[in-house]
Amino acid sequence: MINKVMQDAVLEKVGADAHVLELGAGEGTGRLADMFSKVTAVEHNEKWMLYPDRVNYIYAPLVDVVSHERFPSHDKWYDHKILDESLPGDYDAVIVDGPPGYIGRSGVINYGFKRKAVLWVFDDVWRQGDFRVMGLFAKERGRVAVLHPSGRTRWWGEIDCRK
Repeated sequence: MINKVMQDAVLEKVGADAHVLELGAGEGTGRLADMFSKVTAVEHNEKWMLYPDRVNYIYAPLVDVVSHERFPSHDKWYDHKILDESLPGDYDAVIVDGPPGYIGRSGVINYGFKRKAVLWVFDDVWRQGDFRVMGLFAKERGRVAVLHPSGRTRWWGEIDCRK
């Protein structure tokens, strides 16, 4: 779950008027809706679509995808057809907090997002797989990932592609 420290950092970097795209919704999505002018959240499990009056949800089931060569077990990700049809083109930041870690998040590397020059925020990079996904995402874009503590034993990271 994304925490307040991360949310405050994103707020400081993109401002309250920003449109935030979140991959993987949950309880923290409501706090995002309180902080930013617009929030769109992609979610594969309808039980996590908790704030339909304040968040634009995109229900995108997990489907079989061709896995990234470095993450052969990550063979599911959000349905590309639904994302192609539904993702907005005007977001300022992307928070990568889904799918769940046991499924894998490397799909974010291969998917052709409409906007690339945004702030990318990766939650749960204290987990080895998520850390590696963030690192490869940054490397393929010629960027550096910056790590931030999220408590005593947890970390999140950012990749600023706006510059």
